[in-house]
Amino acid sequence: MDVDSNRKPHIVQCVLRRLLQHTVKHRPSLLERVYPVSTQLATRMLDAGYKFLSQYGRWCPVQLMKGMVSPPQAPLYPAVYRQHVVYLSSAQARDEFTAQPLAYLQQTPPAHLVPVRLAIVGPPKSGKSTIARKFSQEFGLLRLSIGGAMRRILDTQPKSELAKNLSEHLHQGLTAPDELAVQALELALMDSRAQSRGWILDGYPVTKKQIELLTKRKIIPVRVVELQVEPREIMVRGGKDRNSEDSAVSSALECCQCTTALRS
Repeated sequence: MDVDSNRKPHIVQCVLRRLLQHTVKHRPSLLERVYPVSTQLATRMLDAGYKFLSQYGRWCPVQLMKGMVSPPQAPLYPAVYRQHVVYLSSAQARDEFTAQPLAYLQQTPPAHLVPVRLAIVGPPKSGKSTIARKFSQEFGLLRLSIGGAMRRILDTQPKSELAKNLSEHLHQGLTAPDELAVQALELALMDSRAQSRGWILDGYPVTKKQIELLTKRKIIPVRVVELQVEPREIMVRGGKDRNSEDSAVSSALECCQCTTALRS
């Protein structure tokens, strides 16, 4: 910073004030550091427990400071500040937060939304997964089946004791016990989206024992939707799916044959 001190004192003072205005304004956050990260990296750090979600959840603190209280919507722009992941609504909001994070983090966080907790059960081919996906897309819920919960633990925490127990049963061709499955579901529901927006269970629980295990671990859906379909309609839907799978396989075989003929 160069200032010509040969000029009159009041002019030099005015120039210094102008040059130091940004530094003085952001003086509390002068030594703070904010690191922009991708959404995928932020999700991985949260899932692994390396970083924690901020007290604002997925709400943008910059928008809250400006009085905009609309629910968070994708795309979001995450940033790492100390031990927390902060989600911002835009790249400009992230730049503003980076300039003075303490100014935005000193405000009162918004009232938490009541997370939605649903379960959809019913016979095969009744449309459970289709409805669960629509709920997930419409309301931002975390959709989980019991198989998806176990896969999530095996993928994200392969060295944990639970993952080793699950792998031992699966490698032997056995069905994972309900106790291990519910443990995997409990860990999967610790996802930040499940805690802030809610979750929906796809096709679970189906037995009284599973209900008792969920109740014991305080995994209690607020509403359980049971789909009822006539047996004849289930047979028709199963036949349509089988025909579509057969046509897909035959198309794949034809493509393979064409590829082989072209190569030869």
